[in-house]
Amino acid sequence: MNLLNFARQDTLRAAVLASLALITLLVPALNMLTAVDSPLHFSTYTVSLLGKYFTFALLGLSLDLVWGYCGILALGHGAFFRV
Repeated sequence: MNLLNFARQDTLRAAVLASLALITLLVPALNMLTAVDSPLHFSTYTVSLLGKYFTFALLGLSLDLVWGYCGILALGHGAFFRV
C-alpha cells in the first residue's frame, strides 16, 4: 500500500471516531435541553438503550483484543458485564 492509502484510512478512522464522539455527547444533551414535543428530543429510554449498545460494543472490542490478539481467554469480562 502506498502513502496515499494510509492517509485515506487515517482520515476515515478519524471521521468515524469524531462522529461517535459527537453522537455520544449530542444525544444526552438533546435529551436534557430540548422540549418533549420537539422533533430533536431523544427519550430517556433511547439514551439508556444507546448507552447499553456502546457498553456492549466496548465489551466486544475488549474481548477481541484480549482473546484474539493475545490468546488469553478472560472470563472476567463476562462477569464484569453480566446483565
